[in-house]
Amino acid sequence: MDTLYSEMSQVIEAQVLPMALKPLTGASWRDRLLEITQRRALVFEAILPFRISANIKRFQSEFLMQDYRRMLRLERSSLEAVLPPHVLADTTLVDALNVPLSFQTWRLLRHDQELTIAEARAVVVRLIEAILAHIDD
Repeated sequence: MDTLYSEMSQVIEAQVLPMALKPLTGASWRDRLLEITQRRALVFEAILPFRISANIKRFQSEFLMQDYRRMLRLERSSLEAVLPPHVLADTTLVDALNVPLSFQTWRLLRHDQELTIAEARAVVVRLIEAILAHIDD
């Protein structure tokens, strides 16, 4: 099964990695963070069915568990890459930013709360903007 999961993962990554790895164009770190917010909505929506299934099966599959942890690291590192040093120094703040930008939040909004893509994106943007409002430059 892990071979099948690996092949499925490769196909999905080939579809979404170009979108996820496209250089950010925002002028400031805040703009780039909001750009990540919009981009993750597209990526997470594209992988939603597979990622939900994989999350259920990850406790029975070494590959899926490793892939899950790899994705968490990727989500975190791509967030940290846009944050300035004074924000990175506040690990609680970085954790707070990571939560609304996580796949788990997207799944909750889309699957559990049954929000539309636009509604879910609006919620995530509002959460990020609320956190940003409390950060001094």
